[in-house]
Amino acid sequence: MIFVTVGSQKFEFSRLLRYINNLIIANIINEPVFAQIGNNIDDGYLFETSQFIDRSKFREKMAQSDIVITHAGTGAIVGALEMDKCVIAVPRQKDFNEHVDNHQFEIANAFQSAGYIEMATSEVELATALDKLKSGVYKKFKSNTSTYILYLESYLNKIVKPR
Repeated sequence: MIFVTVGSQKFEFSRLLRYINNLIIANIINEPVFAQIGNNIDDGYLFETSQFIDRSKFREKMAQSDIVITHAGTGAIVGALEMDKCVIAVPRQKDFNEHVDNHQFEIANAFQSAGYIEMATSEVELATALDKLKSGVYKKFKSNTSTYILYLESYLNKIVKPR
């Protein structure tokens, strides 16, 4: 299964959903797709959709998937990588009124450059990225959360006086 998430931004991101629909029509995607479509309208897509889902359902759908196609929010990318999913990030773009700036492009580019994910900015690039996932080898993602917590705890212990 492919899990698609557009996040919860107030901005529309129907471009990604159209890409998915078109790739199903072209038989490039021929497996089940579930999409969390946020503030987009279900335009009769050829895949299962839900506007918003709670955190447990989100994680359940992600766990069931082989591939995660996501907006380029850090949380969604990291969450998928922590579950060892193949990830394609499609950044929201300011030029399409999908966000206020292009920071998602920078995020997706950084993860792709580091060898963790594929990035796509067009339907053709998305089709290519899906093909690359079949033969690609990607780095395993290791979160530094525990390292950061230990550092923070150590720092706080130094500045807080014992009672």
